[in-house]
Amino acid sequence: MAKDGCSSAETPALDVLLHKQLSSWNIAVTAFVMMLLASAVIALMAFTLYKKESSTLLGQMRSEAALEVQGQKQTIEHELRQVIHALLFFNRQADLHDVFSSAAGKEQITEDLRSFMLSSTVYDQARILDRQGRELIRINYHGGAPVVVSGSQLQDKSDRYYFKAMQRLSRHDIYISALDLNVEHGAVEQPFKPTLRVGMAVYQGDENRPAGYIIMNYLAVGMLDRFRDSGLLVQGDLLLVNRDGYPLSAPTHEQEWGFMFPSSSSLSMASRDPALWQQIMRLDSGTLRHKDDDYILQTISPYQVAAEIPALHGTPVSSGQSDALTWKVLIHLTPAHLQAAMVGYRGALFSWLAASMLLVIVLAIPVAWLIERRRVCRGYIALLSQAVEHAGESMMVTDLRGRIEYVNPAFTSLTGYTFDESIGRNPSELLKSTAQDKAFYRQLWETISAGKQWRGKIVDRRKDGSLFPAQMTITPIRDTEGSIRHFMAVQQDYTEHELLQERISNENKMKVMGIAVGGIAHEFNNILAALTANVYLLKRIEKDNPAALAKLNAMDRLDEQAAGMVRQMLAYVGRAEVHLTRRNVTPFFRMAMQACRRSVPEHIVLNSHVADVEMMVDADELQLQKVMDHLISNAVDAVEGIRGAEISQRLERLEEAFGDTGDMQQWLVFRVQDNGMGIAAEHQQLLFEPFFTTKEVGRGTGLGLSTVHGIIEKHHGFVRVDSEPGKGSCFSVYLPIAL
Repeated sequence: MAKDGCSSAETPALDVLLHKQLSSWNIAVTAFVMMLLASAVIALMAFTLYKKESSTLLGQMRSEAALEVQGQKQTIEHELRQVIHALLFFNRQADLHDVFSSAAGKEQITEDLRSFMLSSTVYDQARILDRQGRELIRINYHGGAPVVVSGSQLQDKSDRYYFKAMQRLSRHDIYISALDLNVEHGAVEQPFKPTLRVGMAVYQGDENRPAGYIIMNYLAVGMLDRFRDSGLLVQGDLLLVNRDGYPLSAPTHEQEWGFMFPSSSSLSMASRDPALWQQIMRLDSGTLRHKDDDYILQTISPYQVAAEIPALHGTPVSSGQSDALTWKVLIHLTPAHLQAAMVGYRGALFSWLAASMLLVIVLAIPVAWLIERRRVCRGYIALLSQAVEHAGESMMVTDLRGRIEYVNPAFTSLTGYTFDESIGRNPSELLKSTAQDKAFYRQLWETISAGKQWRGKIVDRRKDGSLFPAQMTITPIRDTEGSIRHFMAVQQDYTEHELLQERISNENKMKVMGIAVGGIAHEFNNILAALTANVYLLKRIEKDNPAALAKLNAMDRLDEQAAGMVRQMLAYVGRAEVHLTRRNVTPFFRMAMQACRRSVPEHIVLNSHVADVEMMVDADELQLQKVMDHLISNAVDAVEGIRGAEISQRLERLEEAFGDTGDMQQWLVFRVQDNGMGIAAEHQQLLFEPFFTTKEVGRGTGLGLSTVHGIIEKHHGFVRVDSEPGKGSCFSVYLPIAL
């Protein structure tokens, strides 16, 4: 690297850039000023630069502080939303409502809460109270795992402040406590456990008073630790302060939680400077100048966060106490912080002054030329650096032994390895998969070691062990003497590309098959028509011959079966007659599901559930009946020979997003689930093809599911299959709900 910041091996692009951007005028002016005004001009320049840098740096510190407090606010609000979403999720579980009347419901919600706390370790406790405040369920996070408290240890919480506060809640209100330290037996628990309690009343049906309450204790240690760690990276003091001016997080632990200890009341900003605190409380966000200090702040209102979250089924969540709880995220900037930030710049400026006063007089033009050249080179290097850092393709640079010296953000995003985890390691340690053999990697290494570029498709391994296809190019990087010094690998994730190719291939396959099946069905139907007519004539001729008439009647029945197969084939290719009429199909499904009992053997348990909600769908009920019959018939066959055979059918209304747009849409979903042997993965993509069947010969035509596919496509819906060998199957029919 040359002294001016440019590589000694200049590229053609850099040569052109230097030629076009080096300004002779700037060089001449700089040299003239340096020679004539030497000490005076440089001193004045230094003073001006210092003042300007001071002003710029202060503005930058304010801007960075504003971004930091905004980011911290968003992070904390995100944490709050996650906690409230979890509370809302459990409050709308049917099992939660059964806690007060059903032992099975109590057992199920206990297991749900325990599983949730096991996967999300930020909750210290979860409780279900009855309307008198007695604990029905309590789960404590203890010893690294959630522990269900036995019935003998459950307590009466009717005298606790949070229970009394929740008794005043309306149906959709959320209770959020102050963020404080957990207290056990009248004393602050050690080590400190910052805790935020959220709760809601639980209602059963349309009852006017709650059946009980659900409370979840969010352990804020991790959130506050991350907040405090962020404060180490910013200029100024980063604080999280409650409504009374007490820091919940501060640069030192001694400044925190003053309101929990009577002897620490002086830690409150409100008591130290009441006038300042009044100004802070009046300001929702922005910058406050007080004396010589700056306060950049944002306000967090947990209840406002809750009020902005739409509950399930579109019911708004109201807090009931919009201003009862607020926190302030603020950064306190003092002149000392600015001076500390300027130390490095002052040292550099004074060194530059001493050297410049001498060099300007002796080497005015060369120095001016070098300064101008350096400016251009740095801009060029910064441009290249930004291009690599923001490139969409994964980039990796290694030394001659293959040790990684640099990876860009796209690499970490693609592979899951951080920058620190990657540097100094060999790519084979991180990415090598069993999809390629040793000969493949040997040929790759021989190619690049010979100074040639290698390009090809490769399957690599992510940090989590998953594989991904990629298009990779590896290029040797040479020095000025032509010797290879580094290798640069660029790779692009081909996962979506291959999925798209596979989807296009499957769609084309299904389209071609549909055309073929339609043609066969049409020709077969013509043959059947002729056979039926001839059988009819023969029956008239042989009406007095019982033996011949019996044979002809058998042929007639076979003709009808064949005609049914033709109709199923036509349904698959979308040529079946479907008459769509907009109607509420909930009553139809309820009656049809009851009727299914007749077609299911008595030894098979059949469970049915219909959501009690109106669902307007453009539908042909006769064709939907065929869909249900086929799915139930398949489920019956699937559980044959299974001990404890069980089939469930369920109708519900869901809001989900499908397709590339990601738009939410209302769907009617009819599911048929069995506990049979399941379907192998390689067979699942063939299920809806005509004549494909996994049943033994004589047990099925292979047209049932293809008929379902054709009918549902006519209804502008689709069918999904979820199955795993040995764990049963679930077929889900999605029909769009007309709004």
